Amino acid sequence: PGAGLAETGNKAASLLFLQRNRFRIPVTYILAASCQDRYLETGAEFMTILRKELSVLPGRSYAVRSSTTLEDSSDYTFAGQFQTVTNVSGTENLVKAILEVWKSSRTGPESEYRRRTSMEASRCAVIIQEMVDSKLAGVAFSKNPVTGRPETIIEAVEGQGEELVQKGAIASRWRFAGQTLLDGNSASPHYELIRRIAADTVKIKSLFKRHADIEWAFDGTELYYLQVRPVTGQAKMNVYSNKMAKEMLPGQVKPLVWSVNIPVVNGTWISILERIVGHISLRPEDLARQFYFRTYFNVAALSAIFREFGMSSDSLEELLFSRDNNRHSFKPGLRILKHSFRITRFALGIFRFESFFREEFRRLDARYRELELRIAGGFEPDTYQGLCKELFSEGRKLTYLNIFAPMLMQFHHKKLAKRMRKLGLDYEKLDFAYDFPELDAYNPLRRMNLVRDRLNALPVELKSQFVSNRDLSASAEVKTIREEIDTLVRDFGHFSESGNDFSIVKWKDDPEILLNLILKSGSAENISRLVSFSELISGLPGKNRSLRKLFMKAGRFKLYREKISSLFIFGHGLFRYLFLGAGTRLASEAVLAGAEDVFYLYKDEIDSLLNKSHPDPASVMGLVETRKQEMNLTRDYVLPTVIYGDNTPVLETGRVKNHYGTGTSAGSFTGTTRVVRGSADFDSVSRGDILLIPFSDVSWTPILTLAGARWEYLHCPLLTMHVLSETG
Repeated sequence: PGAGLAETGNKAASLLFLQRNRFRIPVTYILAASCQDRYLETGAEFMTILRKELSVLPGRSYAVRSSTTLEDSSDYTFAGQFQTVTNVSGTENLVKAILEVWKSSRTGPESEYRRRTSMEASRCAVIIQEMVDSKLAGVAFSKNPVTGRPETIIEAVEGQGEELVQKGAIASRWRFAGQTLLDGNSASPHYELIRRIAADTVKIKSLFKRHADIEWAFDGTELYYLQVRPVTGQAKMNVYSNKMAKEMLPGQVKPLVWSVNIPVVNGTWISILERIVGHISLRPEDLARQFYFRTYFNVAALSAIFREFGMSSDSLEELLFSRDNNRHSFKPGLRILKHSFRITRFALGIFRFESFFREEFRRLDARYRELELRIAGGFEPDTYQGLCKELFSEGRKLTYLNIFAPMLMQFHHKKLAKRMRKLGLDYEKLDFAYDFPELDAYNPLRRMNLVRDRLNALPVELKSQFVSNRDLSASAEVKTIREEIDTLVRDFGHFSESGNDFSIVKWKDDPEILLNLILKSGSAENISRLVSFSELISGLPGKNRSLRKLFMKAGRFKLYREKISSLFIFGHGLFRYLFLGAGTRLASEAVLAGAEDVFYLYKDEIDSLLNKSHPDPASVMGLVETRKQEMNLTRDYVLPTVIYGDNTPVLETGRVKNHYGTGTSAGSFTGTTRVVRGSADFDSVSRGDILLIPFSDVSWTPILTLAGARWEYLHCPLLTMHVLSETG
């Protein structure tokens, strides 16, 4: 009790503050910061004393956390910057956890944050806190972290609080002004507990004399407060969300891919918005940042856009925090009227989109064929910057078409489906390829299935000889099959595991990938027969000219979507070959170990290396290796959907991780779950498996036909899988 702040650190001092003010905390022990000093001085001698003291603690499960004078200060929280170990039991495990915390306080997993704040942690107290077997846990804020309003925000999940704070579980959420509920489920069985937490949050803020960020847990009987920290000294806490970002840039994004995709994709969206509301003071990099190489959108930047459309920040909160992805209804406010001229002009452009699309698609298609030839001609530092500039410029135009063609296709197809339902017709039975045969030119699946069937029809003794594309190429007996595969590579060689990630090998660069997909693909055994539009409406009276007109428009936009998707994959993929040329040059100069390492550098780093202006080219190999290791070590981290503040969250060790994601089609299915991160995992898939995938891409179609169900999980953990069946 008499220990000063230098001995306890801020986190432990905050727990003492809660206890003094009669807020229940779990049984907690504090290892003073001077203990770390003694350990550094005497080593094993001090550890003998420590083991003796730890051995008398009750045989419970503990959380072991750091507490320094840097953490939870009014300026910097350092939340998640030092190691936390949960579910620790036994003397030796406690010793190991304490050593981990001490080590992290001196090295730290996020040294960039410390450099940014110009501060170094030196002395570290350790909190040893009994784990709460919580039935409900969460966080509370005494001011709204999204809007900055003086509202109490409470979020809760069933089970341990780490499910919310670190693992991305979607929380139940309540918003209060004083004791008045503004938003949230008042019928929840936990509502009275939530009201109590709301009242306590107001009291804690008053006693704390600053806005507070609180962690709490309820074990079914008692409410415990686990931590309180001040909201850092900015007007609004920065908040980041991956709820929308995961659709555009799923999973980890390599540095070079990030430094291309963010300017191209975000730059295109900003230009679209500026056509509607005029200039907005946002740069592409303002809209997003990375945590563990994953993309998160900056809510403050999104708030500025919402304000320009006259929409309230409540709409943004609904988008970020709602469990129901279909409930959002964003209606512009009166402020949008000042942009009526631009909106009218923009709407007229969308009305004429078809003719614009056809003309612009032809131009872009020819342009990218020309750029492909120039890039294939060989890498030259003198032409590198010019080619980069052209790819970025044309890439934004390509992205514009790739945004609006699918969007308008969806609009016209929904309109058609609604009209057909009124006439008693089943939209799902339509096969647009009957009336739009050109669609087959953009879908490799039917041709892949044909090759697979021909391979399967070979005599067993002959088929067993062909285990690779190289074997097929050497055999005269399968000349026709080999030619069909060559044609597939010619037509679809620009495909890869992900059309958004140009660092991934293309089919044309490694035809073995395509052959493996062909051999692994499943036939559409359980898909009901699709029919042409004429066959579907044959029983209807009258000529149905208006319905056919609607069908033809929907079909054209379906074709536009497929055409622009294919061209986008092709055009975006040219970045791969341009940068591989740069990587080859840097490898020849012994700056990189290999050409592929270029993808672990940011574009400005590549530019400075090629211009001979990089401050330390000799260190680049080490930098690349560090980034590779970081991506590998963190690839299975399951991060929160929403991150409060600028600090990179660090997962607590000792917790079993679950999968969170989105079912990709209606219905339910029970089967064996199979985590599929990419093409390297395709061989593990069997018919009827439930596939857990980070994203879906057209190149995944052959494997998806084998699935009984699939679940898009965004980030895949290594540990125990709890989901035995999920919505398909």
